[in-house]
Amino acid sequence: MEISLIPCLTDNYAYIINDQESKTVGVVDPSESTPVIDFLKKKELKLNYILNTHHHFDHIGGNSDLKKIYNAKIVGFSGDKHRIPNIDIPLENNSNWVFGKSKVRILHIPGHTLGHICFFFEKEKIAFTGDTLFSLGCGRIFEGTYQQMLSSINKNKDLKNFAIIHFDSELSSISLYEDSSLTFLKTFPFGTNSIYRDITQLCLLKKDEIKLIFNELNFNNLQKERVKYLDRKFFIKSDFTKLSVNHLKSIIDARIEEMIDYIFSKNKNLNYLNSKVPLIYVFFEDKCVFNNLGDLFKNSLNIEQNKILSKLFPLDDSSALLGAAELILKGWHKEAIPFTSKKKSVISGFFSRFF
Repeated sequence: MEISLIPCLTDNYAYIINDQESKTVGVVDPSESTPVIDFLKKKELKLNYILNTHHHFDHIGGNSDLKKIYNAKIVGFSGDKHRIPNIDIPLENNSNWVFGKSKVRILHIPGHTLGHICFFFEKEKIAFTGDTLFSLGCGRIFEGTYQQMLSSINKNKDLKNFAIIHFDSELSSISLYEDSSLTFLKTFPFGTNSIYRDITQLCLLKKDEIKLIFNELNFNNLQKERVKYLDRKFFIKSDFTKLSVNHLKSIIDARIEEMIDYIFSKNKNLNYLNSKVPLIYVFFEDKCVFNNLGDLFKNSLNIEQNKILSKLFPLDDSSALLGAAELILKGWHKEAIPFTSKKKSVISGFFSRFF
């Protein structure tokens, strides 16, 4: 599944969800239609669903045009049928809906509006939270109460201990959350491009050639390939050299192991992690690395595979989506919207200026 951010209006985003396996495409909260249509044309995609988290115009403004052009079905909260025109699929709180091959749980999260919902993709652990939560804040309370907003933020608060490992091209990071609070964060001055550089230096191949090899040979399960040496077709710019596929994999394995050791396995700050964190999210910016080497990274972590969830997650501004998903699913217990003026924390003090 791929998620793409589409800038809309002056400060909004729509999200294109592309389930490539089932060829199902949806858009979440299209403020306007033009940038969404432009993206779909560029990627040659057909829109199947329009997902609305709430009724505000900056979240449904593109509905009408998109429905007319693509005959897409509008999905929203049953309690907002009178405010979101032409809902085709009305959903109830805690109901399940299927998007392509993904199970989506509907969470009613009132506060910003009384009919606000969250689309939670359970297997993927991705939540679309609309204007209830942003990366480090929440939306204004127009219709609900502060208590409703706090309750919405703390949905699924049992999932409050987790770690995130992010592999960017030139930077990696690990962050640890306990009781929904960030307790540890460290960045490292290396990323997945180091794998390309190792192969370039040791095998004299260009990055484009390496990506071509990765896309054709499944290094996640090389035993199925039955290929001993690289074919001449991979040497587009470089001189042909007899290169063993196993030699190439040994280079990849060595670099991945070193990266995982620095970030996770030999990080003394995380010695107690296994008893604290039930789930580790591993995100990749590079699509080629994710598709063809992702399992090698997961295996190098040397923990139970059911505790690891890996995803393609380009940085851009999608970190806002991740931040919102973390908070809506794990709760926000220590830094809540203030009900009283007693012992305000830094964040609650910040909120008090606006609410």
